[in-house]
Amino acid sequence: MYRESIRANTTNPFAPSSLGEGYIDRDELDLFVRTLHTNGVQGNIMQALKAVDFNGDGKFDFGEFSALHEKFPTVLYPAFRLQTSMCENIMGGKWWSMKKAELAFIKESQIAKLEKARLKEEKKLFMERNALVRAEIGVMAYLRGSPKKNYLLRMNPDPEVYIDADKQIQVRYAEIIHKPGDEMFTKQDEEEEEAVEATKRAGKADL
Repeated sequence: MYRESIRANTTNPFAPSSLGEGYIDRDELDLFVRTLHTNGVQGNIMQALKAVDFNGDGKFDFGEFSALHEKFPTVLYPAFRLQTSMCENIMGGKWWSMKKAELAFIKESQIAKLEKARLKEEKKLFMERNALVRAEIGVMAYLRGSPKKNYLLRMNPDPEVYIDADKQIQVRYAEIIHKPGDEMFTKQDEEEEEAVEATKRAGKADL
């Protein structure tokens, strides 16, 4: 958890903002690494720096920086060593271990709460869709199953309820799949709508 924090914060000065562009260049990366390795930069670390520009544009975004850490963990090792030293000297390692466990529990609780809300929304939308189909064709046809039921379910696909990067519940629907023979149901729907409109017009005429 804290290693992820360090890795993220090391690029924070170059994060997208009114003052930054969301990346660091080669000189900034070299300066950053040399600042970490005050006793000199070893050859394998220099080799890592040469290999880090994975897309060859001379700029390093956070994704490339994370990939550098995964491939060459010694580059950020001094930062982790400093973190360990600070933890031992401020409150002690045991306190920080307890704190990490507490934060992990809070995070897991939040995730569980979000997942519960997601499932609730998914179930609600699923039931609403099925209720509309059932009302359209009648309970018996819905329970027995019918081509019209299958058609209506395809025209109203299951919603995909998910949690986005901002921890908000979002809904998206799959693309509607048309099959040969759908024209028959479309024609039936049009005829039924026309019959309803004709009934309404007849009722108004009687008045």
